[in-house]
Formats: sequence, C-alpha cells, structure tokens
Amino acid sequence: MLFTAKKQSITKIITTKMLTFKTIEQVSLDEIVKIFTQSFVNYYVEMPTDTKFWKKRWKTNRVRYDLSIGTFDAANNLVGFMIIGIDERNGKKVAFNAGTGVIPEFRGQKLVKQMYQYALPIFKENGVEEMALEVINKNIKAIKAYQSVGFRIEKLYQCFRSTDEILPTFIGYRSKKVKKPNWKKYEKFTVENYCWEYLIEGVEVNIKKVKCYELYRQADDSLIAYYIINPKSKSILRFEAKNENGYHALFNHWYTNFGQITILNVQHPKKIQFLENYRFHNNIDQFEMVCSLSS
Repeated sequence: MLFTAKKQSITKIITTKMLTFKTIEQVSLDEIVKIFTQSFVNYYVEMPTDTKFWKKRWKTNRVRYDLSIGTFDAANNLVGFMIIGIDERNGKKVAFNAGTGVIPEFRGQKLVKQMYQYALPIFKENGVEEMALEVINKNIKAIKAYQSVGFRIEKLYQCFRSTDEILPTFIGYRSKKVKKPNWKKYEKFTVENYCWEYLIEGVEVNIKKVKCYELYRQADDSLIAYYIINPKSKSILRFEAKNENGYHALFNHWYTNFGQITILNVQHPKKIQFLENYRFHNNIDQFEMVCSLSS
C-alpha cells in the first residue's frame, strides 16, 4: 500500500487481484468519458458521449477529480469509476456520487463496493459527513449494491416531459427575465427539496448558461412564480409558484416560449399534481440514497 501526502488529504493506491484503486485526477477527461460511455451502453436512458457535455455537467455537480475513484487493470487502464462531487447541504459536507460505472468485461466482481471501501477513509479524511447518490428506481442490481455499502433510500424523484397536447392556459400575467435569481425572495414560497444538481450552488456554477424568469399577476403586479431553464436543452432546473394562477402562468410561459420541455427530479406532491394536470408524461423515476458517515 503506497501513501502519498497530497494537499489536506491522503492519496493511496490499493492493488488487489491485479486491479488497482486510486483517485482519477491524473486521467484525462476524454478517457473518463470514453469509459463512462462504455459503462452505460444499453442503460435505461441514452447517455451523451460528448466530452464537453460531461465537463459542464460535472462542473454543475461540483466534482472533485482528486476525490473521485477509479479502478485500473494490470495495464493501468481505467475500467471502473465513481465521479464524486463535494459540497455542503443542510449543514453537512456531502460526497455526491455523480456517476458510477464498470465496463462490461470487469463486472461481477463487486467493484462498486470495493471502490466505496477504498473511498471511505479518503472521504472521512476530507471531512465528509454524508454520502449521497441518485439511481433509477428500476435498477435493482445497483440499488442492492449501494445498500450493501450502507446506503438507504431517502427520496423518490419523478421526471417529466411535456406533451404536444394543447390545454387552456392562464394569460393574466406578465413575465420578466432577470439576470440574477433573487434567492431570498424565492425562498418565501419554495416548497421543493431540490436534488443535488439543482441546489442553488449547482445553478450558480452555470448561471450564465441558464435563463431565469419571474412571472407577475397583472391585476396587482405581485410575483406569483419563477423558473430557471437551460434554453439549449429545454430543461427546467427550478420552478416554484405561490398559487394556482402561478402554476397556470408557468405552463403558459413554458409552452409559448420553449415548446416541449423536460423537468427532472420533482418530489413535492403539489408540483407533481400540477404537471399531471397539464398532461406531462412521467417518463422515469429515481431514488436518492444516502449514507451517513457520522461516528
């Protein structure tokens, strides 16, 4: 076992049965994405293959490559990985698994469990108090693998895509595009417990790539809703409404300005009911799983 002092943590290399576990900061992003793509062939959803996409996505997830874990074969080729983001959530330092995979030839060796066993002392050394991840709820094999490490199911998120069905909309509002979200103002009517990627910290990382709209009731010019969208992917990152008129205004503004959109990881019942009322299709669900590292 080789220990090398590095910054405020300890980087170590463990070799077992011709496989080596170590952090991946020395691996090129192109190589990581190549192995990532190979690991997710025939997955429940089609994964992008563009390196630029994943560079931006993992930036949003606050990924630390020096705390992300790789499995390497005897020739030092990357064959498995855990992409780890680090940030604080609800007063705890969290290690968020933004993607785990093993290429087909090396599956069946419980490498996910071994990578976590390798990672745990590194996480603790860096002050991590909780681990978290998201997994598609139909992926029973992965769920069991995470449970074997100590993860438990904490939340169910639902993902939606709008349909082409034309529905009655609310027109008694005006919209305002703002350069910077007013988080304190929105906090007063926020009900969603947002996923890791859509926490304020995640949105702020790519704030120049998204658009924020505030919607006001025309009758008294009161704020009734807001939302943040990635206009390129037509994906809603965050949305909140004060009342039914706010929800109606949201749908009208989405439909008028962006057409078909996607909304990932919704948990609050009232928001789910709103999306179902407007004929959004619930195309996939996923769990958030957490594991406490508190002693």
